[in-house]
Amino acid sequence: MSGEFEKGRAQVAALIEAARHLRHGDTEALATLRERLAEQAIQLVVAGEFKRGKSTLVNALVGADLLPSGVVPLTSVVTELRGGAPAAMTVRLNSGEVRSEPVSTLASYVTEAANPRNVKGVRGVTLTVPALDPWMHLVDTPGVGSVYEHNSDVTMSYLPAADAVIFVISADQPLSRHELAFLHAIRGHAGKVFVAFNKVDHLTTAERAQSRDFLERELAASLGMVPPLFALSARQGLRARLDDDEAGWQASGMAAFAAALNAFLRTESRALWVSSMMRRLGALLAESGFAVEVEIKALDAPKEAIEGARGTLTQGRERLRQGLAYFTAALEYERRRVLREHVEPGLEAFAKALRVQLHTELDVLVREPRRESTGTLRERLADHTERAIRQACDAWRGEEIQHTEEVFDQAAVALWDDLSGEIDELMRVCARWLGIALQLPALHIAVERSPAFHYKFWEAPPSLYLLSQRLASLVPGWPGRVLALRHARSRADDLASMHAGRMRHDLDERLKARAQHWLGRATEYLQGRMASAEAALASGVQAQSSQDDTRVRRERLRDELAEIRALEAIVLSFGTGES
Repeated sequence: MSGEFEKGRAQVAALIEAARHLRHGDTEALATLRERLAEQAIQLVVAGEFKRGKSTLVNALVGADLLPSGVVPLTSVVTELRGGAPAAMTVRLNSGEVRSEPVSTLASYVTEAANPRNVKGVRGVTLTVPALDPWMHLVDTPGVGSVYEHNSDVTMSYLPAADAVIFVISADQPLSRHELAFLHAIRGHAGKVFVAFNKVDHLTTAERAQSRDFLERELAASLGMVPPLFALSARQGLRARLDDDEAGWQASGMAAFAAALNAFLRTESRALWVSSMMRRLGALLAESGFAVEVEIKALDAPKEAIEGARGTLTQGRERLRQGLAYFTAALEYERRRVLREHVEPGLEAFAKALRVQLHTELDVLVREPRRESTGTLRERLADHTERAIRQACDAWRGEEIQHTEEVFDQAAVALWDDLSGEIDELMRVCARWLGIALQLPALHIAVERSPAFHYKFWEAPPSLYLLSQRLASLVPGWPGRVLALRHARSRADDLASMHAGRMRHDLDERLKARAQHWLGRATEYLQGRMASAEAALASGVQAQSSQDDTRVRRERLRDELAEIRALEAIVLSFGTGES
């Protein structure tokens, strides 16, 4: 281990020890940090939506068919793999009981089939695997987004413990908005993200290149950067490892991915581990500092003031519930209004103009003096129609998406200002009861960019259409060209209408996702502010019930606050060369 890592680890240990003596420290969270310090291993979490091949990827990395995998959502419990010998399995229950079980019984604890909705109360399972580096803990999580909502909850609750994440997406399913949102959530916790583009064995070489380009564009547009992206087949890689097939291992893409992980473990992971520990410790210190400040300010508040604040907050809880219900209904109304007043009229005019444009262009193409068969002409007209529709739709969407989202966001901002203003006023009333100079910075909700639109130019045509096309290709000369034009116009009309409908659906889905984002963030922010008020009241009650001398208590709290601020300064200076 490097000297820098040892220095950072020692600093983390000293800070945790100092924080343990704080009266307002979170003892449970600090105990968790001490466990992480003793383990001295980086948490590399494998996450993604269900059925992306996460468990198979983990099996391929360790070179053993350990974790259950299949064609339905399987994993329901977090499974942590650690390096060491001999192979062993430990099951941790929610009751606190810890069991040593045979590795062969793993499926009975971590799968939906054997442990539906985790009825056995399993908190987690740990496997000891000789093939893993002891410095790395590889964590397989349940897939999010399946019918088993509790699986999503388990994974989301585990993310704050992640130092780095392998985010698994699949070539057999398009990148979804939910996956992009999930990736945003991951980046809020993990210091390093790898993207495993799995199941590329389902694609041709050309399709792999196209899919990779698409993914890189979408990730760059949504995240502002492209994480390390690896195209691979975990299934082929696992088969190669089990068969000791080096060529197959290389061809699967797993060799390059494993090499990148090993390079990360050698060069970046220890600095990242120290940084993650510092970040978590800094968050705990900030919470402790807030609690001490509130107690100092509430120390001299009359009991009547605390009771008055408590009554105000009780009323505020009900007003918050009603406010969020109204906010939800109002967002739905605005979504429908934007579709009705902005999207649908614009799409109707767009489709009409596009049909006229295509008819005109197709007429010109048919009248061009070319020596070609009717079949060749038909293909040329079809190619031109598809290109023209793509260009027209891209141009329309480029303007309309931004305009539609801006119109919706303007309405949402007004609704949000009303709701947050009402709750802020409740907070100020509570603060005034306690004599606290409450700072309420404006809360801004960031909304994410939406992914790209997918065109559809082919679907199984009816038999009568195929027959008419075949007959038209057999008619020679100008009559054949007229029939080809008629068919091309009809197809152009159908495609223009279909893509107008698809764009309406796409915009509607974007607005639904936007409304859900607004609602989720609003709920999170406002409940957080209510929780702050509740913490202030709890501190006030505690202060009033104490028999200590007020002056002595105040001085003790100020000393503790000074100690917290000193520890925070050390954490903040980490990595700047000032510590």
